[in-house]
Order: sequence, then structure tokens, then C-alpha cells
Amino acid sequence: MTCDEVARLLKGIAEPTRLRLVCLLARFGTICVCELTEILDLPQYHVSRHLGILRNLGIVVDARDGARVNYRLVADNPLVAQLAGVLTPAVDGCPDAAKDLARASQVLDRGQ
Repeated sequence: MTCDEVARLLKGIAEPTRLRLVCLLARFGTICVCELTEILDLPQYHVSRHLGILRNLGIVVDARDGARVNYRLVADNPLVAQLAGVLTPAVDGCPDAAKDLARASQVLDRGQ
């Protein structure tokens, strides 16, 4: 991977909503966009736009399951895994992340 490619990934994640999405996917694995909108308490178009950017950067992939569109981090990119591993604990202390985790436990437990 070139320095330009690494910089591009970092620039893509360096936005609050995208950073929150990456941390949620790193922590919980595959999550439906409908659940992500509820967890982040943001409109669906807003979350989808940021997921699209992350997908175009090769950070996340999506898969359809009927009407559901599920997202997960790209499994075969070691840099994505390393970044997620470093960023997730760093973001845990942020107020938005604490709210995300509380909502995620409710939303994702309800879907089980």
C-alpha cells in the first residue's frame, strides 16, 4: 500500500460520522443500515451517504439480505483492521460514542 493510499483512508475516516461508523462496525461486526441510523440517531440518507464514501474507499462492504442492506468492515485489508483497532478505544471516551454504545446494545439486542 502506498503512502497516498494510506493518506486517502485516513482522510476518509477523519470525519465524525464516518469515524463513529467504523468504530461501531469494528466492535459489532455486520450491522444493517437501518440499525446504524437508529444507533447514530441520524437520518438514513445521511448514514447511507457516509457508508457510500467508506465503501468507495474500500473500508466497508455491503451485502443485501432481502430488504436489508448490511455493512461490515473489509476483512482482507490489514490496514483497516489496524486502524479500527486503534481508533475504537480512542473514540470510546467521546460522548457520542458512549451514546452510540448504549443505543447499539438496545437496538442490536432487540434484533436478535
